[in-house]
Amino acid sequence: MRTEFLPNFIFGLVFFMLLSGCETKPDYIGSDLLPSGDNFTISFDSMEVVYGYTKLGDSLVGSNKDVQLLGSIIDPLFGFSKAEYVTQIEATSNTGSFGPNPKIDSVILTLHYEKFQGEDNLSQQIRVYEFMEFIRKDTNYYTNQDITDLYRQPELGYGWMTKDDTLIRIQITEETFINKFLKAEDSILSSTDYVQEMMYGLYITGDDVETEGGIATISADAAGTMLRFYYANDTVDSISQNYTITRQRCQQFNLFSHDYTGYPIEEFLTDTSRNDSLLFIQSMAGVFPKIRFPGFPHWIDSMPVAINEAKLIFPVADTSLTQQKSENLPTRVVMYMQEPDGRYNFVYDQVIAPESFGGDYQEFSNSYNFTIKVQLQSLAQGDVDNLEMIIRPTKGNETVTRGVLYGWSEDFIKRTRLEITYTRL
Repeated sequence: MRTEFLPNFIFGLVFFMLLSGCETKPDYIGSDLLPSGDNFTISFDSMEVVYGYTKLGDSLVGSNKDVQLLGSIIDPLFGFSKAEYVTQIEATSNTGSFGPNPKIDSVILTLHYEKFQGEDNLSQQIRVYEFMEFIRKDTNYYTNQDITDLYRQPELGYGWMTKDDTLIRIQITEETFINKFLKAEDSILSSTDYVQEMMYGLYITGDDVETEGGIATISADAAGTMLRFYYANDTVDSISQNYTITRQRCQQFNLFSHDYTGYPIEEFLTDTSRNDSLLFIQSMAGVFPKIRFPGFPHWIDSMPVAINEAKLIFPVADTSLTQQKSENLPTRVVMYMQEPDGRYNFVYDQVIAPESFGGDYQEFSNSYNFTIKVQLQSLAQGDVDNLEMIIRPTKGNETVTRGVLYGWSEDFIKRTRLEITYTRL
């Protein structure tokens, strides 16, 4: 439907012609009644212009970030999602030789987490393995990396994670791993570089949940996150050594996986040729909407215009319909242009006027809004020929968010809308 703001004396004529399905371009209706040289401004919204569907996620950079995610969840609409991570450890001021004839009392890995999103009464079993590939600090590690053959069996130990606690305590019992430290020279154990060459890292994962589950957020610099050896030797009855984990000296990276099989979202991922009524967005390198504007080039070619404003509006779908919790929505989403070679670039409006570009969740309108007038005007002028976009949650590799947006619908309120205000030149 197109809505126009024309002089009052031609409004009735315009309204009648629109209702009767007249093919005349609405911006020309009544233009012969205006004084010569005058232009008029029109607002335009068409459901034929915007086209959207949901794509499977590929990957994100999982390293060099402030937090790591750990655990698994099951969502009634989105299915199964899991977060694991790999980390190095570092030497501290009290690490070094274990002394003469050391005897281990216990070895404990403690992980402190700041936030837990998910089921209240569930304990997830967390397991730790020795990672068997050298980890480089100057390399980006991606969330879809396959590490199937990169960690050693058996597990080093296991512990439990719950919503009511902020500590995961894992007792390490695997002798080969422990003896690697006991037999190492003092010069190795007192140097972070040598420790990270002797023991490449730890792979930390959880058992798959069968109900709602949950995912914890672990700071890359969480105080108290460490591998601690409690032991005695021939000269000391009770002593400990601490190998800590910090972002500055330890490379850490997340691994994410999703399984949508058998869940309602699956039918929206099988046919990308249609214009879907619902669009799905998810963090952790999950699904995301792709937006096209197939009708816009034809519309813009039909007349010379100056675009004064252009808003792209994504209404959030009714949460009672989608069984989604409003607190799981991304607080902010970001939009990119997708180039023909697959690369993503910023939309022109984000570069030129980031303060007004948009992307924040608007609670009063229950939507995400973007300003894309510069991008559309550039297309109208022939400066660019691409108008395919995707949207993703900001900090998608550090947050646990998901939501459902309205796509195509004849209902004005329940559809993605492109609202353009323009002047015919």
